[in-house]
Order: sequence, then C-alpha cells, then structure tokens
Amino acid sequence: MKLNEHIYWQNKTRFDLEEDQYETWTLFAVEEGSFRFEIEMPRGVDRSNADFRLPGSPRSASRSSASSAHLRNGSGASSQSDALKKGEAVSDAPVAGSLFPPASAAGGFPETSSGIKAGDGSAARNNSEAGNGAAAKHGAQAYLLPLAGEAGFGSAVLCPPGGILRRETVTPLTFHYLQFEGVEEPGGVCPWIPGLLTFEDVRRLRSNYAHLRRAEGDASPAGRAWTLHLALDLLRLHQTEQRRDLRPEVRFTEDALMARAAAEIEARFAAPLPLEALAAELGLSPVQFTRRFRAAFGETPSRFLKTLRLERARRLLGDTELTLAEIAERCGYENGFYLSRVFTAENGIAPSEYRRRRRV
Repeated sequence: MKLNEHIYWQNKTRFDLEEDQYETWTLFAVEEGSFRFEIEMPRGVDRSNADFRLPGSPRSASRSSASSAHLRNGSGASSQSDALKKGEAVSDAPVAGSLFPPASAAGGFPETSSGIKAGDGSAARNNSEAGNGAAAKHGAQAYLLPLAGEAGFGSAVLCPPGGILRRETVTPLTFHYLQFEGVEEPGGVCPWIPGLLTFEDVRRLRSNYAHLRRAEGDASPAGRAWTLHLALDLLRLHQTEQRRDLRPEVRFTEDALMARAAAEIEARFAAPLPLEALAAELGLSPVQFTRRFRAAFGETPSRFLKTLRLERARRLLGDTELTLAEIAERCGYENGFYLSRVFTAENGIAPSEYRRRRRV
C-alpha cells in the first residue's frame, strides 16, 4: 500500500471542483460540517461481486496529483474530469454536467442514479441500494454501501480508482482528504467497498482524526507510513462494525424464494424497507408473501424485520454514545421518537433506561 496524498481542510465553504475523477482510492473523512455527494463507478466494475475487483492495474497518480493542485489553489473550478473533456466513455450511463443544479420550483434535489435524493442524507446513510438484491446473491455476508447521499461527522466517502465523485458542501466542511493505492490481499482482490462509510465508535474515530491532524505535513517515510496506517484503520473500523452487524447464523428453509427474501431483509433492514415492495420484487402479493414466509420460518416478515432492527438498536444503546436519533437512522426508523415507542413496547423499558442499566 502507498499513500499518495493527505490534506487537512478546515472550514471549507465550497469545493473548487463540482466533480472529479480519481486514479487512486480517495477518502473524504469528515470531522465537522457536511456535504452531498454522488459516486459514479468506473466502467466494467460489478459492485455486486463479493470479490470486488477493479479492472486493470493502478495507473499513475498524475491525475490525482493534479486534482490536489486544483483543490489547493482553486483553479479549474468549472472543469470536469480529463476523460469527460476528451469525450471518452467512463460509464455505461450518461453523466450529467452537475449533480446539484439549482432547486426547481417544486423544491428539493434530483434523484441520483442510486435512487437516493441527493438532499436526503438520513435515508442515504442507511440505504444500501435497496432494490438491487445484490447482497442477497452472496448471502448475509455480502453488503453494499450507498453511492449517494450526505456525509458528516461519523461518516466518510470512499471513491474507487476510476470513479467520478460529484460533491457540494452543505455546511462549512472540515475533513481529511486522503489518497492511497494498492491492495492488501493477494491476487488483486480489493477488501474495500466504495461508497458512504459510517462509524459507530466515535471515540476511536476522534482519536484517529487527532493523530491525522498531527501527522499532516510530515513527508518523511515514517510519517507517511503512519498516516497510511491511520487511513486504513478507518476503513478497517468500518469493516469490523459492518461484519459485527451481519447475522452469523443461516436461516434454513427448503423454500428457495423465501431464503432469498430472508437474505434480502437481512441485507437491507437498516434502510427504509417497504415489505409490500419486497413482495412485488418476489412476484408475490403481500398476503402470499406473509403466509409463505411464516410457513418457512415460523414468523412474519414484518416480525423478522422488527427483530433485526431492535437487535441493532439494543447493541448501539449499550455499546455506543450515539443519540437516539442517530441510532434510529442506523436501524431503519424514521426518527428517534418512533424508535422509542417501538423499543418501549417491545422491551418494556424506554431506550434511555435500557442504556442506563447497561452502564457499569
């Protein structure tokens, strides 16, 4: 692994470039403020593949270095990526000139290619591209991350080599801009999943950020190695928390369609998940879906969904300092008030009391 760049930005009110394309892995790790983003994946990359690979070998860092220069001096504010300038195809889908045009008369932001409204950070943080079913293809151990949404403290955006990142600040932004290349696993298999990364262990996150601030500007080999270690530690922290959330047990049934349904719910429970829509994806009516799921697993799909969400809520209440609103956001609930009502009805105590009893 090699560190190419580390810049610590403070109170940045706007990005000089509305979009950019990077030739190496690029991480925007937010300390304060927030920004909206959309990632367009490089052509030929299949995110649904559990062994995520990037096509070709890493190219030179000339483009990423040029991008850093643009960010530093504000030049090229209206430019697009080199590939777009030359008219080269960089994606199977057409690229809009800007993800964030002025709001229309109807208000709001356009929907992104991921089906997530750019202004809806709450939904985007947890929506792992609901509807594509890619995670379910590989079982509960596979997961995808949202490619569009809003990032603030407690989250970061990871753009892959060849990817295009479109972005716009929401509030003044303080963040670490890190670029690195190479893979950690043999055979060229990349362990990183691009998209919006979220973190629950905010104490460790703040500690990493403090060390990164101290390391910025240290161009010695030891200093760059330490910065790379801290950047990779952020990625590993996210991976650890994701894997802890994935259920280790396998739900067995001879009904292949219901096995798929259970895997879909396990992969998508942290996002808004209308079970009527899932039933339609499976080619069933809501009544048929409920009856068939109960016959396969002995419980309704709505009960199974609630169990997954409350399991995570209990863990986050006991193991983190997240607010109830932040926990609700990570458990697929609209807000903290609704989570509190469901949690109290299910457990017989309020979330605040549950958290108090877990303190020793």
